[in-house]
Amino acid sequence: MAYTARRYQKNDEDSIILLLNNVFNGWPHLDISCPPIEYWRWKYQDNPQQPNVILVSESEGKIVGVNHSLGLRVKVGDSVYKSSYAADTAVHSEYRRKGISSKLIDLHMEVRNSESIQFTYFVTRNPYLIKMNKKYYPVFPHTIKNLVSIKNIDKQLEALPLKHGFLMKIGYTISKIANKISNITIGNTVGDNLKISVVDTFDGRITGFWNELAGHYCFIVERNQRYLNWRYCDPRIGNYVVKIVEDDSKIIGYSVVRINSYVGEYPIGYIVDLLALPGRLDAAYALAADAVRYFDENKINLVNYQVVKDHPYEKIFESLGFLDSHLMVTLFYVASDIDENIDVMKRCEPEKIYFSYGDLDTLPIGIIEAE
Repeated sequence: MAYTARRYQKNDEDSIILLLNNVFNGWPHLDISCPPIEYWRWKYQDNPQQPNVILVSESEGKIVGVNHSLGLRVKVGDSVYKSSYAADTAVHSEYRRKGISSKLIDLHMEVRNSESIQFTYFVTRNPYLIKMNKKYYPVFPHTIKNLVSIKNIDKQLEALPLKHGFLMKIGYTISKIANKISNITIGNTVGDNLKISVVDTFDGRITGFWNELAGHYCFIVERNQRYLNWRYCDPRIGNYVVKIVEDDSKIIGYSVVRINSYVGEYPIGYIVDLLALPGRLDAAYALAADAVRYFDENKINLVNYQVVKDHPYEKIFESLGFLDSHLMVTLFYVASDIDENIDVMKRCEPEKIYFSYGDLDTLPIGIIEAE
């Protein structure tokens, strides 16, 4: 039986949604208010950081595989590159181990080259995929950690049981005690001139914020006004809460949080994105503490935050009771003709590397245990 790989066409949309729903047992695993196809169009048609690359594999006129890439602009080292994030790759269960994924990947590389995309990344938490992909792709040179705050560990294990839950409970309790004893207090005094407020959109001042911030980092996804409004403020994507912190009317930071109620009786909290200007740890702390209050007020038991190891924000969240979950977060990348800036990125200290849940295409609803 022949399988062909080609670029997406408009009349493929319904078949792609059916395939994603079948492979992932429901898609997109977010509590959205719009139909999944509208969410897909937001994600893969309306992203302002083009090009988005959508590839399908078909057999006898039936879509049996799909490969998506989100267009991004990523600062690597000293330069910003046309980039992409690989997401939502799926092959129907009845057509696996037939080389379909390989054909889609090969075609993706061809399209990637023709579109002059110089940097592509993807993330996996699956131990099998981590082991396999290490044979083919370089691993991001900085460790990405998932920090977690759990109010009631028994409630957590009941809602999302783990094979080694008893060990996790002991380890979490001991770590929490040790954290309280050894934690270094972060300067948490918020100046009287700092103002935190909820916003529906990012206004033009965010351009100045980004321009001032970008020079500090040697790895960060570009966060211009148009991108941020698409990423967090479109009504199709659900209940992101966006806040800015101002100092004398100047935006010096922002945060994005979300409660994902896809697992109906056990909503999970995420600090999706949090950034402040370099040197303004007071603003970062204020946003972090505000996020913790938000989840406490909504009685959220489990809150996740993703951070680069040894970035200053790690200490801020540890001071607010977050602990290392020891869950795997592995980022792979493919780069073309940017070796010099890849070397710059590798040498950079952690405070100049930023990667958050906002740089993924979705939010995980379960937990994969470290081996």
